[in-house]
Amino acid sequence: MNHKLIRVVKLAGKQAVLDHMRFPPQEEDIAYCERKRWVQVRTREVWIADERRPNVGQWQSVQYLDLLPDGRDVLYEIAHESPPEERPGEQLTKRQTGRPRKNQGESDNDTKIIGALLKHHEYKQGGSVGNRNPIEPATKLAKDAGVTRMAVTRFMQKHFGERGYKGYVTACQRDKIDHKLIAWAGDVTRLLAALRPDESGRPDDE
Repeated sequence: MNHKLIRVVKLAGKQAVLDHMRFPPQEEDIAYCERKRWVQVRTREVWIADERRPNVGQWQSVQYLDLLPDGRDVLYEIAHESPPEERPGEQLTKRQTGRPRKNQGESDNDTKIIGALLKHHEYKQGGSVGNRNPIEPATKLAKDAGVTRMAVTRFMQKHFGERGYKGYVTACQRDKIDHKLIAWAGDVTRLLAALRPDESGRPDDE
């Protein structure tokens, strides 16, 4: 997320009044955050007092940014996406917790979600899947993984495209989740190496 969108979300967290800002966010940035259901522009009446006579003034309508539930998840992600510096030897200790090793390009949240998915689907090294039923609803996956709903949404969109979580459910219902689990567990290279040369290119139904 770029810094302009982050600013919009943070301002919404403070319910910033757009009319009183010297440098308000750009309209396209606000519109994008509204489409993502992170923020909403609302209107309220405020009393504007006369500078010379405080008891005299008038009510005026002003626009302000309000933070929506998904926006709160985004704020949480922003606050936790920069982990403290690791001292030598800490990285090895963290990888001995039983979670799958994080692949290059994966975030810590992705690793937690993958760990929860592998546990739920009763995945065992070598490609064995004991449970092909999806974790429902998505909030349960977030709770099991210890991440926010927004983190689950991003993960699902990364791996299942625009359908996101619905794509994951469909993959489970059509017994196509196995390949994803194998890839997430990092077993792809090892399983391919175990195949004989004449098997590596054979389709599954032969």
